[in-house]
Amino acid sequence: ENGVGYIVHLLVTTIRDYHLDEPQIAYYAAKALVDITIFDVNGSTSDVQYDFIRMIFDGGGIDALVAIANIEDFTNLRLVSVHLLKIVSDKKIPKIRQKMISNGAISTIGAILKQDSLVMCKIMFPHNISPTTVESIDVNIINEQPDQTDSQVQELYFALHALANMLELCSVDVIKEPTGDLINMITLPEYESPDYMNGTCSVICKDVLKSGAIESLLLMTMLFNSTAKFATPVVSVNQDDLCLESY
Repeated sequence: ENGVGYIVHLLVTTIRDYHLDEPQIAYYAAKALVDITIFDVNGSTSDVQYDFIRMIFDGGGIDALVAIANIEDFTNLRLVSVHLLKIVSDKKIPKIRQKMISNGAISTIGAILKQDSLVMCKIMFPHNISPTTVESIDVNIINEQPDQTDSQVQELYFALHALANMLELCSVDVIKEPTGDLINMITLPEYESPDYMNGTCSVICKDVLKSGAIESLLLMTMLFNSTAKFATPVVSVNQDDLCLESY
């Protein structure tokens, strides 16, 4: 546990003191947290993951991850930060949801979706982008997108999944069986009441709208409903999974 706390502290202080001038340190710290939180201990990750997520939350890691995700252009550092935001939002813990709303994570994720959806168009239609393919998007912008690898498609998936997590209720088993300090992060019935969630979802949707990502979500839904398939090999992300998260 002390080791995880040290890595969180390293990530937070690197971003706070050096901003993005030391990207390699921030990358390896965030990558280590990803590897730790998805590590399967004796076939069951649940309690261990909760403890690690709590340490990231308590240590200020979510603010650091959002700061990294605000990098304008795609980098591996931004990819790993979005992956970690997806992981910490997987459990639908109310306090983490509120933290991500308050620190601008939704707008940041929306901006990434807007950027990556254009890359998706380039991947699916590399040679025949036309105004009739995506009527509401500037075709020149799409055609100017550089050739991308599997990594940016992964980022698109993680961003979509994180946004979907934000709109979902905390699972029943989590509320019924809090462990340790997590009781303070998970319980309080009003957090998951219909009135609370309706208000929270409204705030999230407004932030997505402000980010300009609504059009991108509609675009991706249209693309995945078409007969088009990935025109380049994308081995780590299933096209159907992207479709599901875009809904």
